[in-house]
Amino acid sequence: MVGVESNPAAAAIARPYYDQVVVEDVEQALFHALQGCRFDVIVCADILEHLKSPASVLERLKGFLSDKGVFVVSVPNVAFASIRLCLLLGLFSYNKAGGIMDAEHLKFFTRRSLVDTLEEAGLAVTAIRGYNLVRRRYWFLKILGWFWPTLFCLQFCSESESSEMRPAMKVSVVMPLRNAAHTVAGTLRSLVQQNTAIHELIVVDDASTDESVSVVRSVLDGTQLPFVLVQHAKSLGLAQSYNDGISRSSGDLIVTLHSDVVIQGAGALEQLVGPFLLNDKVLATYHYVDHPLELWKTYNFWQKCFFARQLGVRQRGLDGKFDCFRRTALEAAGMFDGQTFRRAGEDGDIVRKLLTRGEVLGTDAGILHLHSRDPHFSMQHIIYKHAQYAESQGAIYRRYGCGSLTETVRAFFREILVVMLLIPWIRIPGAVVIMVYAFAYSHKLYAREWRDPRIVFVPFLNILLLFVSCIFSVRGFLRGRQTL
Repeated sequence: MVGVESNPAAAAIARPYYDQVVVEDVEQALFHALQGCRFDVIVCADILEHLKSPASVLERLKGFLSDKGVFVVSVPNVAFASIRLCLLLGLFSYNKAGGIMDAEHLKFFTRRSLVDTLEEAGLAVTAIRGYNLVRRRYWFLKILGWFWPTLFCLQFCSESESSEMRPAMKVSVVMPLRNAAHTVAGTLRSLVQQNTAIHELIVVDDASTDESVSVVRSVLDGTQLPFVLVQHAKSLGLAQSYNDGISRSSGDLIVTLHSDVVIQGAGALEQLVGPFLLNDKVLATYHYVDHPLELWKTYNFWQKCFFARQLGVRQRGLDGKFDCFRRTALEAAGMFDGQTFRRAGEDGDIVRKLLTRGEVLGTDAGILHLHSRDPHFSMQHIIYKHAQYAESQGAIYRRYGCGSLTETVRAFFREILVVMLLIPWIRIPGAVVIMVYAFAYSHKLYAREWRDPRIVFVPFLNILLLFVSCIFSVRGFLRGRQTL
């Protein structure tokens, strides 16, 4: 580990912690002592703002990177909220005590100007995020910074590599669309706000019968995002819509995006794409989804019933709502299986295929799942959705088997409860368990909607869903297909 320090006294303090300390001004140094050295990581932590020509220094240091070496650079964010407010009031004062307006700073950076400086030096930015290292009483800054990093983060930290080492990867976004007029505008607006460059957006309308297409055009026509709108004359299903969009795209990375989600934060797409730039073994990355109480309250009663179990829970997994795939990996896996999985199960199928070929990683990219926001969502929709999921689960396990005992019990818990009723010596305990389940399954709904008279139907619905799941799991397993 080698350090560079212009102050001899500071260099003496640092020397016990380094293999070598070079005492030179980084802008004037010729680095004769380092000739022939190559480093896997070069860190410039709060350095660039003190330099007259940051890009020139970075360009010279780039020569010391190993073949797969990276730069880690951190700078203060001059676009922080308090600095903006001071400028609005006509104030621009240096601070001898340090901080963003340190009197020794020669350059000032925003997120955009940091990226420009790195690119000017011939570096390709692979990741960048804002952060706040603050005292406990300023905890709220961490939350604000997560939602709006360019305004509420005190610093930015970037990771970059020589642009000559790795070609840029084009990102294509494929969004299936079917009867999402109530939600797709929010989805598109959150996509347009992403910091990562999007090569193209392919919208595949799967024979929508509402105003979804008109909403898409009205939102995207006012943006600079290149998009293609594909319209199916008849519904082909989710998996076929994915494949149709992918076949028309030209990106190296394919991001699948559902039309009923809102991407959280302008850096979410960057989080999703980042692992591909650092590791060739990564074949897919996935998101997390939050189900906050504020969103749940906007649903009608039966939507609240449908999502009651997810209320307040953060779930992670690859389900196509906001995931990224390496194109070559999808092609090698045979794309999404639209013949077997019409509207559900295609995600579980592709994950199993990809895991045999490489890595599938979770990321810190987050979304909110709005669902359909259909004011006419009813009990019948819940039954249909559960039948869909159960049929796809049966088809998945027909193809791949059940795996471990724990996985089998978790997957077929409902079916096991129904089977218990058919075995004489455990029929009564099984009935008791089912009664407990009928209330426990929707306990969050009971706690918040107990005044609604429809609540009396919920336990009976939960019991009915046990039999629906059992019947359609068996159907999916026997037929080996999901068709609903």
